[in-house]
Amino acid sequence: MKIRSTGVFAFVALLLAAAVASAADDAAAFASKEEFGAFMQGYYKDPRPERVESAMRFVAGSDLMTAENTGRMMQTSFSCLFGRHPEKRDAWKKAIATLPEPARTYFHVAMESNPVNLFLDTPTAPEKNDMSWGCFFITGDVGYVQDVIAAMKDLGERKDMWRYLTASSAQWSLAGISRDDDKVRSELENAAKGSDKELASAARDALTKSAGELRESTIAVIRAQKEAGIWK
Repeated sequence: MKIRSTGVFAFVALLLAAAVASAADDAAAFASKEEFGAFMQGYYKDPRPERVESAMRFVAGSDLMTAENTGRMMQTSFSCLFGRHPEKRDAWKKAIATLPEPARTYFHVAMESNPVNLFLDTPTAPEKNDMSWGCFFITGDVGYVQDVIAAMKDLGERKDMWRYLTASSAQWSLAGISRDDDKVRSELENAAKGSDKELASAARDALTKSAGELRESTIAVIRAQKEAGIWK
């Protein structure tokens, strides 16, 4: 069985790997996914709106816009990015108009959409966590981190596979990202001390266990449910 959640961490992995990417000239085209990932991951700490047009052109020429595991997340990330710089809206709309299809429509939707509506239009699925991470890295708004933390409430789910996979991917993405981002770690520590015992336990596991350990636990649950004939 090929599980769609194997791509859940696709953007997060891209961002974490981007730590090795070198800085580029502001107006230069992006040379790799690693460089692009470094730009997106570091945006809330080092906003560089002068590189956004190059970022759009990079996405338009890659599979990030069309891939099932990254397309919706990337569109939401740019919607959050466009919303952060209303003063750039007219210039970016002109840049979008010069893009070929389907990129022109893709970025037009990102420009004209409220990120809240993009989230509401997305069913509970692991990609929703990636959407939250994408907007967090752009804005630094910990509300998006809190949404990922809240998703862990379904770790005990054993009937609805996608609810469980959303919860488990939330946990192991938090485990990985909290190692490198103080804001994320702080929110996770707060959750670990919260009144919701199940959520607090999940947060403590994310703080003390590696992403790899948590993924292995997820695989074990999936295997058991499949052997029991509950999940197909």
